[in-house]
Amino acid sequence: MVSKKSSGSKKTWWLAAASLLIAIVAIWWAWNHWHKNNTASSNTTAPTATAPVNSKGDKVPTTPNSANQGTPTDKNGSSTNNLPSSDQWLTSASGVITVKLPTSNTTFKSGDTMTGSAKVDQVQYILIDNQAGVVSQGPVKVVNGTFTAAINFKAYGDSGRLDVFTTEPNGKEINLVQVPLKF
Repeated sequence: MVSKKSSGSKKTWWLAAASLLIAIVAIWWAWNHWHKNNTASSNTTAPTATAPVNSKGDKVPTTPNSANQGTPTDKNGSSTNNLPSSDQWLTSASGVITVKLPTSNTTFKSGDTMTGSAKVDQVQYILIDNQAGVVSQGPVKVVNGTFTAAINFKAYGDSGRLDVFTTEPNGKEINLVQVPLKF
C-alpha cells in the first residue's frame, strides 16, 4: 500500500510542477510580448517621438503651426560647396534620393542646409526631434537633379531624425532616406 500512495503523490507532484512550469512560461511570454511592443530599444539613435501616422501606419503630413514647426527656405537646387565625401551620403533603397547634407549624427541647427540629388521633381522632408516630434516639414523642389533648402526649426530635444522622401498619389511615403541627427 505504501507504493500505491507514493505513486499517487508522485503524480500529484508532477502535475503541480507541470502546471507551475506552464504558468511561468505564460507569464514570461506575456511580459516579453508586452515589453517588446511598448518600449523603445536602448541601443538605437532614432528619436522616440515620431510623425503622426494614419490608420495604416503611414506617416502623414501635419499642418505646421507657429508653436513647434518650421518650414524650409527652398534654394531651388543651388549648389552647395564643401560637400562631404560620397561615402558619407545616404541613398534610398530605390536609388531615387541621395541626401548629401546633413550627414549622419552631425549637429544640425536651424537654418542649416539640407542638400542632395533626386530623380524626381520634388522631395518632401520631415524633421523630428526626440521631445516634440515634428519640428519642421515641407516640400523642396528638385532643379536639374539637385535639391537644396535651409531648414528652419526650433528643437526641443537633443537628437532626432531627418526623413527625406517622395509620396505616391495616395500619400504613402516612398524612396525614404533617414538621417539621424543631434541638435
